[in-house]
Amino acid sequence: MKFNKTFEDSLEKIPSDWKPFLIQYKSLKKCIKKIVLELNAKGLSQIMADKNQRIEYSLECYKPECTFEDGPVHVRPCIKVCPSCFGQTSKECLYVKKYDSSSSSPFDLPKYDNMALTPLADYETHHMENSLNQFSSVSCIELEADGEFFVTLLEDIYKLNCLQKQNQDKFLINLKNIQQMLIEVTSPFKKDIYTWRKIFQIYMEYKIFVGNTESDREERSWEFAQRQLTCFIDRINNSHLTSPFKKDIYTWRKIFQIYMEYKIFVGNTESDREERSWEFAQRQLTCFIDRINNSHLVKKLKNPLSKIAYENFMKLNISLVLMKKFQYFNQLATSKIIKKHDKKTSLFSGSMFRDLIEKYFLTENTFKSLCCAMEQLTIIIPQIDDYNCPICLNIAWKPIRLCCSHVFCVRCLVKSIRKGMRNCPICRAKDAVYKADKKNLDICLTNFLELYFPREVYKKQTDDDRERVAEEVEALTGLRIEERQTCVLL
Repeated sequence: MKFNKTFEDSLEKIPSDWKPFLIQYKSLKKCIKKIVLELNAKGLSQIMADKNQRIEYSLECYKPECTFEDGPVHVRPCIKVCPSCFGQTSKECLYVKKYDSSSSSPFDLPKYDNMALTPLADYETHHMENSLNQFSSVSCIELEADGEFFVTLLEDIYKLNCLQKQNQDKFLINLKNIQQMLIEVTSPFKKDIYTWRKIFQIYMEYKIFVGNTESDREERSWEFAQRQLTCFIDRINNSHLTSPFKKDIYTWRKIFQIYMEYKIFVGNTESDREERSWEFAQRQLTCFIDRINNSHLVKKLKNPLSKIAYENFMKLNISLVLMKKFQYFNQLATSKIIKKHDKKTSLFSGSMFRDLIEKYFLTENTFKSLCCAMEQLTIIIPQIDDYNCPICLNIAWKPIRLCCSHVFCVRCLVKSIRKGMRNCPICRAKDAVYKADKKNLDICLTNFLELYFPREVYKKQTDDDRERVAEEVEALTGLRIEERQTCVLL
């Protein structure tokens, strides 16, 4: 199948407002045919086929005059035909007949083989040197069709670059909006409003001190108030009031945990920071969506804003895949049309054109920065793996920060001291464990863990209490209580 067909079919599902910015591959192929015709018309094809001729092909970049906006760069292609006599000695070069500098074709130039050698006087030698300088200056031939080809291609790339910058700005704005949504729905400080709303609703139902309706504004007696207040407190304690959206942070944490496993756009480890291709990203994103749908995680989101944030998050991922795909095929079309140009015309512009693209237009680092920005969303919701104790691999509850800055849970350090370990288990810092005391308790990290990992903290605290009680019972009775063992009658 021809590339033009593949190019159109592959980008069929891109947004309709992107299609005018595609590389005009078909039009550029027609320009190449014009270049071939121009080379034949000027007799340059045969000259370039002659290995004895020195041909210099160059692309001169310039900006059109009287242009105030930052427009595309223009290119003026030209061929410099160096006569074969330039490679000979200066004396031999001076046996050249006069020629008509107005000749349009290089074939009109006199040939050295047909000339009769006639010695020249010194004053004539100086005159002929000037003539040779003029000859070398008129040997630069501008190619109009080739210029049209590069102007068209550079304009397409410039428009594509502008579109991608617009998409980049739009992407970053949408990313910032999603970040704000995630902070809103997962921040532990945002939940109390729902709890307090329910508390005050129950409080008003009991009418403890005074009625709260137009028909009942009577003040209550102290006995009634005390009785109602007691009932209110009991109801609050028994209801275990929490925000209806409290579980959203755990749902989002699970979503991002799965998202990071698939490494859709870029690796997330020190040994793997490589950017993924659009095919890999599209395949991984499809697998991620299927897994989320099969696990029904979206249905567990209680806050309506969470569902909106998830939809926008998925749209952002899809748009980034489309942007990568769009750039890939346009770069491929540019590369192929340049190769076709060089092959059909024998004018080798590949290296010069690549330098031009790198200098003036979008680079791959832009997409890598967007991919990394997308990965930053996962940092909004802390992951439990980042706060685990290196020894027990559970949450580092009551975290003790040693003098070497490594953090462990207090329970593991107590066990380490009992076993006679004095140094840090990770870096072996001398006496780091032995010198640790209550001053090493990281209060800020403790509060942080209570806010963002309440379930894990409760479970760890329960396990620590059970283990401590088991040790005390074993010390008193000599009986060893196994994990999850039921009570026994002594």
